[in-house]
Amino acid sequence: MPVIVIGLDSAEPRLIEQWMADGSLPNMQNLKNSGVYGRLDNYDLFAAELPWTTFATGTTPENTGYWTPLKYSPDYRIETRAAYEYDEYPAFYALGDDYRVCSFDIPQVRLQPELKGIQINAWGAHSPQIEQESSPPPALAQIRASVGWHPGLHRDYAHALNMKSTLQVYNMLMTGIEYRGDACIELLKKENWDLFITVFGEAHGAGHNFWQFQPEHPLYHADIANKNLLPKDPLKDTYMAMDQQIGRIIENSPKDSEIIVFSAHGMGMNTMDLPSCLFLPEFLYRYNFNRPALCNGVDGNGELTKEPLTAQKWNDWERHIWSSLSVGSAIARWSRQKLRSKLYNLLAPIVGDDVDGYPMSPRTSAKVNAGKPWYQPTLWYANLWPTMRAYALPSFSDGYIRINVKGRETHGIVEPEQYHQELDAICAALEGLVCARSGTPMIKKIVRTRKDPMDTNPKLNDADLVIGWQETFASDSVRHPSYGLIGPAPHFRAGSHRHSGFFMAAGGKLPVGLSVQGHALDVGPTILQRLGAPIPLTMQGKPLI
Repeated sequence: MPVIVIGLDSAEPRLIEQWMADGSLPNMQNLKNSGVYGRLDNYDLFAAELPWTTFATGTTPENTGYWTPLKYSPDYRIETRAAYEYDEYPAFYALGDDYRVCSFDIPQVRLQPELKGIQINAWGAHSPQIEQESSPPPALAQIRASVGWHPGLHRDYAHALNMKSTLQVYNMLMTGIEYRGDACIELLKKENWDLFITVFGEAHGAGHNFWQFQPEHPLYHADIANKNLLPKDPLKDTYMAMDQQIGRIIENSPKDSEIIVFSAHGMGMNTMDLPSCLFLPEFLYRYNFNRPALCNGVDGNGELTKEPLTAQKWNDWERHIWSSLSVGSAIARWSRQKLRSKLYNLLAPIVGDDVDGYPMSPRTSAKVNAGKPWYQPTLWYANLWPTMRAYALPSFSDGYIRINVKGRETHGIVEPEQYHQELDAICAALEGLVCARSGTPMIKKIVRTRKDPMDTNPKLNDADLVIGWQETFASDSVRHPSYGLIGPAPHFRAGSHRHSGFFMAAGGKLPVGLSVQGHALDVGPTILQRLGAPIPLTMQGKPLI
């Protein structure tokens, strides 16, 4: 009996349920009514980095050692690791000679030698973190020739206030959704697959880029230039388009197929980007040096604008943040704050825009950190890490803090026996951090990753502290009783990840009306159960059905 699996990357179950109920997602509503439905939990930390590796391997990051696509080394370098290697824990659907499998565009899963069938990688996934390749090699070129190339691959990014770029992303995603449906149907017709599995990465890009159109977001009522270029609810449009293609995939699947649709994690208004990539590194700078560097209130006077910022200087988020640095020569400060980017980039090397003892400029970071997330202010502070007791590591979700331990880091400062004392001091200081607009404490959860700072276990997380932020308000500024106001800053991406997903399945011999509840680790074992395939002992989940 064929099993057809359709993942919706970062699709939010609250919206899925709302839009199924109002009739906007008829194909998913029909699956829910005629089969199995329920919510999935996932890790409440590392919400962006872990879900697809967890899904594919069926085991936890404590076993794989994979926590993020970036790897820190104690000589203060950050390297791009990209996806997990899958050498110790292969993808569960690489089932060998007994099963014919088609895997199309699964994010962050490398080609699996034991998968017999077709694998196509990095056709249009959001941040695929893997090579653009296929097995057999001609398969990718054949899809590209017959269907086309996903227009949003590596391009589905826009800042929350740049509506022209957001419109471009919207058009890319809507076209890509249709192309994905065409590609899936073509692949389904090639062979009677035991397992066909694909993932709509468009839900991921849509969640990051369109959440400012949801009523819960602080920018929802804001008068943003060119906002009228986009439809009223572009996020809903993308979900409706995916639902339509799910219907087409079902229509073109064998009649006795079991259909599974799921999301391993969800999305909400962005409560992570600014706290992790701007507020935290700036907070730790002030914690170490007792002076501000970036975003020291409006014009450095500690005042807070009444409303969120609705425009970026030069329409450039990085330049807007960098222009808040108020030190250096008079001409450097003037050029930083007044010149358009093209002129600034010409003049900055001459006037020496970088200042000793302060973060490096985004222009410098782009050179030093090429191929890494140089645009994150977290990396702008990397030139100072050897002189700091603690610093923030780059992140795509939660906040990561590393202690500069003597004997572990190349230029360590904190004695190993003072490690826990330093952690205590940082945690106590973080408790004073609140959202400057709502007064909400910013810290939801702090996890200490190791008991011994000298533990050499390579599977441990690089951070010594992992910070889970509050999720009730998308903060554009924070305040601390000792370190003052940080912000306001323009919102970066509109949406960020949440740890809840969903699971629905219908057809074949599946029960009707069954409610389930589980973890994303359970999806792989459930798929293997429906195939009648053995479930490896390394998989830590259990079948949902």
